[in-house]
Parts: sequence; C-alpha cells; structure tokens
Amino acid sequence: MATRQNSITNLGTDFAARARDITSCLRDEGYNTRDIIEVRQLDPTKSIVLNLRIDVPQRERGRITNTLVTAITSKSITGSRETYDVEVNGNVIDIPIVGNKKFRVQVKPIQGGGSGAGSASTAINESMFAVYCAVRYHLVTQDLDFRQPISDEVLRQAYNDYCFVSVPFEDLWADTVWHKSHCLAANKLYSQPQCRVQDARFYRGSGFDDKEIKDAYKRVNANLVTLNETKFTDEDKWNPSDIWIAKRGLDMSPLNNLNTAAEINKFLDEKFISKELVGVSLKKSEGITEAIETANARFEVMNQEPPAERRAKVSSYKWIDRNSTGGYDLFFENKGKQSIDVYLYYGSGEFDKFQLRNFGGQKASWQIELKGATAAHGRCGGGNVASIVNEYAPNAMPWDNTNFYNSCSLTNRNARMSITTEICELLVEFNAKNIIRGLEQQRDLAQYEVIVARKPQEWRYSKLNGLRLLKALRNNPTKADQIVQALYLFASSQLDFSSVFVKVY
Repeated sequence: MATRQNSITNLGTDFAARARDITSCLRDEGYNTRDIIEVRQLDPTKSIVLNLRIDVPQRERGRITNTLVTAITSKSITGSRETYDVEVNGNVIDIPIVGNKKFRVQVKPIQGGGSGAGSASTAINESMFAVYCAVRYHLVTQDLDFRQPISDEVLRQAYNDYCFVSVPFEDLWADTVWHKSHCLAANKLYSQPQCRVQDARFYRGSGFDDKEIKDAYKRVNANLVTLNETKFTDEDKWNPSDIWIAKRGLDMSPLNNLNTAAEINKFLDEKFISKELVGVSLKKSEGITEAIETANARFEVMNQEPPAERRAKVSSYKWIDRNSTGGYDLFFENKGKQSIDVYLYYGSGEFDKFQLRNFGGQKASWQIELKGATAAHGRCGGGNVASIVNEYAPNAMPWDNTNFYNSCSLTNRNARMSITTEICELLVEFNAKNIIRGLEQQRDLAQYEVIVARKPQEWRYSKLNGLRLLKALRNNPTKADQIVQALYLFASSQLDFSSVFVKVY
C-alpha cells in the first residue's frame, strides 16, 4: 500500500518547487498520492533528496518509463525557461537538481509479477536480444525497422523455435532505447558473412552457454596457473559474449576433452571460421543521433589475430600529460554540478578515453570504463587497474579498497582532513576546470578545501582514485604509454589468452 507523502515543504525552498514540478508530471500522467510510494523520508541532506516509486505491470514498465521521461524532460523548471534533464538506468529515472543532489522515480513491477521483478536485468536484455536475432535470421525477409514494434506473436515464435535462454518469455521486454539497439544490432549481425550461421540457434544462459562454455573457462584459468600466467578475473575477460549463435545440432562435447587455453581457444576459433559458432558481445546504443534512414550499428571481430598483433594494434595509444586536448579531462565544477569522475585519454579522438569513477553508488566500486561514441566497451576494476599500474611502475598506485573507502567517510575523523587535503592538492596540481555560469573560473586550495570537506563518501572515494591514477601516470612518464595500452587491452577483453568473439554496438 502506498504511504502518504510527507509535506514537500519540509525539503526547503531549494527543492520544494522542483519536487512539486516532478509530482505534477506524475499527476498529469494519471498517478496520484495513492499510486506513488515514498521509498524513504524526504531528506535534503541525502544525495537522493526525493525517492518515489510507482508499481506497474511488468510488461508495461518500459512504455511507462518512456512516457514519464518524456513528461519530465518537457516540464519547465519553476521560475526558469529551462527544462529538466534525466539520467535513465533501466526503469530508474534520476533527475539531477543541483550539485550531487537528485530526485529519483522508480518504475517497479507489481509485487508477484514474476522473476523479472526489480530493476531491468542483464539477463532480460541479453535474452531479448537473442529473440530479436532469431526474428531477423528466421522470420522476416528484410531488416527490422526500429520505428515499428514487433508483435508478441512473432517474438514468441522466435523464442519457442530458435532460442535457448534462461528467462521465461513472459518476463522479457524492451524499452524504446533497447528496442532500437536490438533491431540495429540484429540487422548488423545478419549482414555479416562471418555471422551467417547455418540454421542458426541462439543461446543465452542455457544449453552449452551454461555448461560447456563455463566449464571451458574454468579449465582455461586452471591451465594459466600451471603456466605461471595471470588468471582471468572473470569470464568476460576471457570471452565477453552475451549470446552465442550456433549451428543447429552443433556438437560441443569435443570441447570437454580440451584442457589448455591454447586448445580451447583454437576450438572456438575453428568453429568461428567454419561459421558454426559465433560469440556476440552486445553494447547498448545509448543515443541514436543519426538520421533514421542511415542509422546503423557497428561490428568488429575481436581476438582472431595472435596476441602480438593485438598489442601492436594499440601501440599508438599514448598518455599525453596535458588537459583536455590529450591526456585527461578534469572538471571540479561544471554547470552547477561537482563532477565525480575523471576522463583519461589514450588518443586524439573525442571518444578515445576512459571514464574513471565509482560505479557502485554507495559502495566501493571504482572502475575505469572504455567509452565510445554511443556505447561503453568494457571495464577494468580498481584492483586490476592498480595491478597493471604497479606491474610497470612498482608501488605507483597502492590499493586497499575497503579500508580506503572507509577512510573517505566524513565520520572518519582520523582521515577526513588528510583525504580532503590530498584531493584538493591534486585538483590544483592537475588544473581542474570550474565552469560557473558559462565562464571558466579559478579556485585555489583553500576554496577547494571548504567544498571537498563536505562532499559525501562516494564522491571523495571516486574523485581521489581518479586523481591518483593521473598522478601515477605523471610520475612515471617512461611507463605511462605502456600502462595506458595495457588498461585498454584489459578493459576491451583483448588479453593474450582471450578468445575470439564479435562485438556489435
């Protein structure tokens, strides 16, 4: 049952008017106080000031989320000509307000709505992609048009006849962005000669994907131990395929008799060349900005070449120690927001960069993510980042993740001042940018200290880790290029013992 909302006036003048704006959007779409659940007490001291939930039928979540996004982004901010921005993650809508403060609207499935309950899951997205691929390969004679929906009847036929996935059909769905992404990616795969698998079947978390492939990965890691090589940290770094396309009736049992990384990778490569087995890594298209007539996906074959050639492909990637035009992009403040991240460039292109930030919300999960124009292309966790840095420059980036995260808490009196000082000194050293009301302004150490001393734990943890990586690169100029190249190979799953797959994005 919905809980009655506290008076919005409790939020104070900074937030109350904007909270009324958002709740009026919800009312305009037909939701009243009986429908809207307050997740927790209104609290202007928290990063999520206002946290609301709407329960809807599972299969309606995507449509309703899109409707609410349209309503919110069309709403004029009270007292301003500007409109609201949103950040959408599955069916969670975050509305940035000021600094790190935001409102949140969650579109949840009605309790008892099946195994798909909760936020949109990776399993649902990947299984749905398998179904879209089956439609394109078997049930239509031309490319899928992302301007048009695919009927439930066609999707169910594809699911029943050609797919082996871990998610029940009733729990599958795709919002507008995922529908576009699935259509474009399925079209691209079908157009590639390497992916024209005869009488194709599609696997995700079921069949050989849940047995032979997982068992092969375990044997690869066991073999690397015997070779005194570094083990993979997870299966994605060996092979990041989200779905597998296989020839109908393909016998995968020979894989069970192979025990070395070289033998296993050779088997996958041979089946790829013979067009019997293709692993596919899907990267969601976050924004399709091309004209509808020309919108397309991109396609790459990964890890078919020897390891030495993989390393040679990235030999031009460099660390250039200068702001924005190469090396890094570092904001402290931009358009009223105090940025939690740092960007590390490896080339001259706009999207030749890593994003360095905490991806764990209110927990310690600092990572670097390989960015692209419309999709991310892989991550490298903080512990692995430190290991790579220290391999080339010993002790350049100490790593004690949990203890460090705890030391960033404002309640940790022993470390609060030292953490604040370190962040601020590095902001000055690396000439952080401050864009205030459209103009770049300079801040000195004392000005930074006043603000940083009050920033929440996850912000301090995230920003300082990014700054420490920049410092490690600056302090080791003869090794910096090698570090950047190694980070790229790790994040993109192109390590020496990684296996063949295709990437569509």
